[in-house]
Amino acid sequence: MTITEELRSSDYYLFVDFLRAPQGTQDLPCSLFTHQELALAHHLGFRDMIALKQKGAPLEGFLRYVLSNPECFNGDDDLMEKIKDLVRARGWSPDYSRNLVFADLQPDGPLVYRDHTGPNSMKVWNAKIENRRPDVAAVRTVCILDEIESGGKRLPSPDRAYLKWCGQATYDLNPA
Repeated sequence: MTITEELRSSDYYLFVDFLRAPQGTQDLPCSLFTHQELALAHHLGFRDMIALKQKGAPLEGFLRYVLSNPECFNGDDDLMEKIKDLVRARGWSPDYSRNLVFADLQPDGPLVYRDHTGPNSMKVWNAKIENRRPDVAAVRTVCILDEIESGGKRLPSPDRAYLKWCGQATYDLNPA
């Protein structure tokens, strides 16, 4: 996976700029790669980033012009404490996603479904999925029911087929 794909699938962005000692006149006092990644993250819509800079590291590149006030840290222990404090202060949550998220579930039925085997009674669950990426459409997205929770027990789904999407006319996963 490329760095762009990794960033696109990420929910949060944490930037850490370590103090670097240039080895020669051609060396930069900062990591060009991390600053390029920071610029890509900004371009991909990350607005609530956490940026940290080790004391003594120069305020250079994209960090200087866009995120001109990064949090400074002294060493590894201080870095970890600052990250924990900033994550807590920003309200970053493992339940948050910038991507496709399950939003609501509503039961419907029982309904009578008819196919080549005859009529069947079924209960339908309508799940609302939100795409929180305004820059990327969720085209040809598929969903598979992984498990069912009933009466406090989690059971593996007996049907691992792709679930039907409202308005989707085909299940074709190999477009021409």
